[in-house]
Parts: sequence; C-alpha cells; structure tokens
Amino acid sequence: IEPLHRVVLNIRQMPKPVLAAINGSVGGAGMSLALSCDLRVCSSQAKFKQAYTSLGLAPDVGWCLWAGLLAGFSKASEMIFLDPVYDAEQARAMNLVHKVVAPEALEAATYQWAERLAAGATRSFAIAKASLNHSLLTLLERQLEVERQGVLDASRTSDYQEGLNAFLAKRKPVFKGV
Repeated sequence: IEPLHRVVLNIRQMPKPVLAAINGSVGGAGMSLALSCDLRVCSSQAKFKQAYTSLGLAPDVGWCLWAGLLAGFSKASEMIFLDPVYDAEQARAMNLVHKVVAPEALEAATYQWAERLAAGATRSFAIAKASLNHSLLTLLERQLEVERQGVLDASRTSDYQEGLNAFLAKRKPVFKGV
C-alpha cells in the first residue's frame, strides 16, 4: 500500500498539473489514483466502481478523501455501502471526471488539455497547485494512514477471504461479518 501512497503524494506535490485519461473500467486503487489527478477526462465507455467493500476490504490510496471531496459525503457513502457501477456520464455528474469524450477522441482531448496547460503560465500553475494542496496534504497524509490501517484490519477478516475467493471463482460472496 505504501508505494501507492507515495505515488498519490507525488501526484499532489508535483508542481505541474497531472492529467488522467480514463478509458475502460476503473475501480479500487486505480480509481483512487485517477481521482488524485488534477484533471480527468474519460471515454464514454469508462466505468467506475469503488470495488473495495465488495471484496471485504476497506478503501485505500485516499479513496475516501477524493470521493468525499469530489462527489460529496452522501455519494461516497452510496459508493462504499452499495458499490454500484457508474458510467462516464454519471461520473461526470458526480464531479469524478471533468470531461467525457468518444473513445476515439480520448487521446486527442487529453493532448489538447496538455498542450493548453504547457502553453499556460506554468509557474503560476505551480503556485496555485501548492496553494490548493496546502490544506489538502495534511488531510491526505492522515487519510492515507487511516486507510492503510483499515485495509490491514479488513484483510485479516474472514469476509475478505470470502470476498477474494468469490471474486476468483466469479460468484457472489456470502459475507458473515467476521
């Protein structure tokens, strides 16, 4: 888990905007990594799923902070407890992504933003990102530690073993709360 935490912290501490281009399904830590980026564009085929609790695990890599800040506490709770799959337009409506494009336009749309950012006031962007991060990073570092401990605790449960076995066997898990 800690190497993923370092990646998230590096994304946030990088003095340049970080773009995520999402094409296909994203869930669990992959969703956390995408949400940690500054700007997110996805193809209309993208799907989003929290995925942790369906396996008997707890969210990690800052998922609770990102989902709570971007989609709101209520939607984050829905994602944790019901673990639905959201399509690209639903993700955009929840502020999980900024832009949805056709799959064949994803690369061009991402490059268009990258070129616009590269031609912008990059030093100003760095200062502004540092300002945004000022209050966020303390929260993020604390959240990463809380989630790390939660994943460790959840991974020691019988429910996690059942969730993992069910996932591998492609069947619905039968959780017992232990």
